[in-house]
This record gives sequence, structure tokens and C-alpha cells, in this order.
Amino acid sequence: MQSKRWSLQPFPTVDSVARLLRNAIAALLLLACAAATPAQSSPPAAACPPKAQVDNVTDTYGTVTVADPYRWLEDQNSPETRTWIDAENKCTDAALGHVPGREALHQRIADLYHTDSYSLPIERSGRYFFTKRLAGQDLALIYMRRGKTGEDELLIDPLGWSKDHSASARSRVRATMASSSTTAGAKAAKTR
Repeated sequence: MQSKRWSLQPFPTVDSVARLLRNAIAALLLLACAAATPAQSSPPAAACPPKAQVDNVTDTYGTVTVADPYRWLEDQNSPETRTWIDAENKCTDAALGHVPGREALHQRIADLYHTDSYSLPIERSGRYFFTKRLAGQDLALIYMRRGKTGEDELLIDPLGWSKDHSASARSRVRATMASSSTTAGAKAAKTR
């Protein structure tokens, strides 16, 4: 007996996109190293990369002490953080700004990322929940489908939540559905 398959196509997951970006950055760094010449061996005018301030900050959770020496970087609007980020960007631009093929690589990564993406569906009571981000959209939307061949029904659209699209409905469907099925299973076990 043949099993029926869902018709949604696989999409690049967050992990695969992160892996792609890591590989692209590694490729850029390798190109920068390969393009380096002896003329670049003169000492730079400023420290590159810039030295980051290291604070003696710790948090204690129960009996575990966790060091957080870079907590000052969490405030993205502080003058110290902005100065450090600007110096880091200048350092990166100086190292990678003249790498041959950089623009072509940037364009290729942008082209690869500019694609429709879907999460894996989660089935509950004959309904399928999943996220979908079309190529021209900044954020994923959460959809539901009644049965395998039903129409996609939009449940949550975060695109109107903020003008700059900084507010998103991250794919919490899986976590929510998993916790609700666990809770339902625990309730069912108590009633037995």
C-alpha cells in the first residue's frame, strides 16, 4: 500500500540558511587571505579587529555562576557599543572590501535566499499548521490547511505589526503544538 505524501515542498530551514551564510563568510575570508599581498603587512593605523572591553560581570543562577564579560554590547544604542561596532565594520570593510568577486558572491547569496520557504507541517486533528514566506516577503506567515488537499488559510500575518517588519510571528507553531499535545496527553492519562 502506497503512503500519500504531503504536497508542500521542502524549504531552506533556518539552520540551512545559517550554514549557507557561514560558508559564504568563510569563502570571503579565504578569498581575502588568498588576495593578501606583502604590501599589506605594514602595521595598520588602528587595531584591527578593535579590542573589546571586557567587564567582570557575573550572574548566579542557583549554584551556577555565569560570566557575562560582554554585557555592555547588549545596549545597541550606547555610545560605547556604537563606537565598537563602527570600528568593527571599518575593520571588516578594510579586510574584505577589495576581495575580487565579492559583489558577485553577495548577489548569488541574495538570489539563493530570495525564494519561497515553508516549514514542515504539523498535523493536529486533520489540520496542518505551517509557516510560509514568499520570496518577496520579509517575514514568515502562519497558515493552516484542512486536510492534505485543502486550501491554505492564513492564521497569523505579522507583516502589518510594524512598519520596519521588526515584529515577527516566529515559527512557534511547532513548540505550541508540541506543548499542547503533551498537556493533552497528561490530562488523558490522569482521567484513565
